[in-house]
Amino acid sequence: MKQWVLSLFLMAGSVGLYAQNADDIIKSAREYTMKGDFENTILVLKNGLGKYPDNAEIMQELALAYYSTQRNPQALEALKPLLAGSKPEETVFQIAGLIYRSSQLPKEAEKNYKAGLKLYPKSGMLHNEYGQLMEIMEPGRGEGIKLWEKGIEADPGFAANYYHSARYYSMVNNSVWALLYGEMFVNLDSYSNRTIEVKNMLFQFYKKIFAFGFSGLNDKNSFEKVVSDCFFKQKAFASTGITPESLSAIRTRFILDWYNSAESKKYPFRLFERQQQMLREGMFDAYNQWLFGGASNMASFQSWTKAHTEEYQAFTKFQRQQLFVVNAGQYYKM
Repeated sequence: MKQWVLSLFLMAGSVGLYAQNADDIIKSAREYTMKGDFENTILVLKNGLGKYPDNAEIMQELALAYYSTQRNPQALEALKPLLAGSKPEETVFQIAGLIYRSSQLPKEAEKNYKAGLKLYPKSGMLHNEYGQLMEIMEPGRGEGIKLWEKGIEADPGFAANYYHSARYYSMVNNSVWALLYGEMFVNLDSYSNRTIEVKNMLFQFYKKIFAFGFSGLNDKNSFEKVVSDCFFKQKAFASTGITPESLSAIRTRFILDWYNSAESKKYPFRLFERQQQMLREGMFDAYNQWLFGGASNMASFQSWTKAHTEEYQAFTKFQRQQLFVVNAGQYYKM
C-alpha cells in the first residue's frame, strides 16, 4: 500500500514538472538568475526551448543568460531565429546590440540599431542604446546627442535619453537644456543612483547660472531665450547664495511669471505644469528640498524633513501616486 501511494506521489510530481508552461519556465529561470546561478538559468531555459522551440521570450532570456556569463557567440546563436524573423521585437535589437558591443563589434551593433529603428522609429530605448554606441565609436563629435534628442522627440516618456542629454549639455555648458532635461529625468526616474548624480549636477548648475549667466544659448531658439530671461529676472533671490530655500523662491517666482506671460500658451511644457501643480497644492518647497537638499547639505536636508514631516510625506505620496507623464508635441530643442 505504501509503495503504491509513493508511486502515485512520484508520478504526480513528474506530471507537474512535465506540465510546466512557458511562463513557469521563464519564472523558474529568473529565480535562478536572481540568485546569480546562471548555469541553472541556462539549463532551465535550454530545456524549455526544447519544449517550446518557437517561444521568443525564452530565446531572449537564454541570450541574456549567455551574455551575462560572457558567452557571446552562444548568446547571438540564441537570438538568430528572432533576428531572422519578419519583425523582431524591440528588445531583440536591444539585446543583440549589447552582445555586439560586448564582443567589440561596433559596426555590427550599428547595423543592428539601424535595423531596429527602421522597424521602430519611435523607440526611445533604441535611440538611447544607439546614442551610447556612437559616443564610444566617435567620441567628441556629438553623434550621440543627435540620437538622444531624436529619442526624446519620438518617445518623450523614456527616461534614459534625458539622462544622457543632460550630462552631455552639462559638459558643453548648455545651461537651459542641462537644467530642463536633468529635472525631467529625475521626475521620470526618481530613485536611482543616476537620480542622485543628476540632482548634484542641477544644484551646481544653478550656482553657475546665477554667478556667470546662462551659457550655450541658441539665438535662433526663442524658447531658450524666454526661459533664460524669465529665470534671470529672479536673480535678486540669489544675492545671498544658492541654497534649497533660495532656489525654491527663485523657481516659485519663475512659475508665477511664466504663467502670467503669453509664452506659457505658446510653449506648453509638462515640467512647468508639474511645478505649477505642486505650487498650487503647497508641495513646492518640499519638492525643492527633495531636489536640492541632499546635494546642498545632507544634514540640513534631514533636519528639514524632520521639521516638516507632514509636508514632506504629502509630497512623497503625491510623487508615488501621480506619476510624471511627458506629453508628446512639446519638443522645443530645435
